[in-house]
Amino acid sequence: MTFHPDILAYYASVASEFPPPGTVPTAQESRALHKRLAARSWSGRALKTVQDLAVPGPAGEIACRLYIDRDARPLPALIFLHGGGWIGGDLDTHDAFCRELAHGADCGVIAVDYRLAPEHKFPAPYEDCLAACTHVLDHAAELGLDPTRIAIGGDSAGGNLSAAVVQALHHRPGTQPCFQLLIYPFTDFRMASHAFEEVQAPGFTVREAAWCLDQYLSSISEVRDVRASPALAENLAGLPPAFVMTAEFDALRDDGEAYALALVKAGVPVQMRRYLGVPHGFLALPPSLGVTAAGIKDVCKVLRDALAGNGS
Repeated sequence: MTFHPDILAYYASVASEFPPPGTVPTAQESRALHKRLAARSWSGRALKTVQDLAVPGPAGEIACRLYIDRDARPLPALIFLHGGGWIGGDLDTHDAFCRELAHGADCGVIAVDYRLAPEHKFPAPYEDCLAACTHVLDHAAELGLDPTRIAIGGDSAGGNLSAAVVQALHHRPGTQPCFQLLIYPFTDFRMASHAFEEVQAPGFTVREAAWCLDQYLSSISEVRDVRASPALAENLAGLPPAFVMTAEFDALRDDGEAYALALVKAGVPVQMRRYLGVPHGFLALPPSLGVTAAGIKDVCKVLRDALAGNGS
């Protein structure tokens, strides 16, 4: 197991911006770090339309942002749920990435600014995401979107929320998502896989994972709630096709791949790809890194094909 040289060089350049090894940040420090790294990594591309929206949620309006880079309507679309360990991340930290998805996948993207822990613990972030996804699916035509071609996806904590929301939507009447995009998702809060012992690289280790869950959950019993650990769902049959991306140097790697295989066993069409030499969160690194640019290009192609009906 060897890091990609681009990744090694990048981490060396930003080492001073990370907390010292063994320290545990506060939620505020974690959020500030997400913002700093996003600001230095990306400059967002110009699009035809970037529009702030608000949709109804269980605790008031949920801020969202719509990205569009073509004139034709109705558009296929991705509802994007950002990562950040349920603690950090927001519309701005993932703004440039959403712009890349809208342009590269030739679709609309609706980013959701759900409530964050520890101020709003589980299931508040999940409930916001479920409400926002339900609203977009039910009101797609009003947004200029094609309700039959709407995917749900996200990275890390957003991948966790996406998987859980897709499962919940399957049990309700009405429009269903056509695809799920799970980018290095956190699928099983029991943290029992081999990767949690093996991975000691920057990005996401067992220490960071345990800290995030401590901020997000109120009780150890919530670990087994399928809204938190979607891998523990008893029946995955009938869910929409999925793309599951994992990273070699990621404590979440094995659980993400196990969830992909569980979907396959349930009869769900799945594309699964492990990216070698990279850590958790590598798509948020500067796109000037070849490995990051290649990963973003892959995600855009998979999403574009799926929304055009050419995916698995």
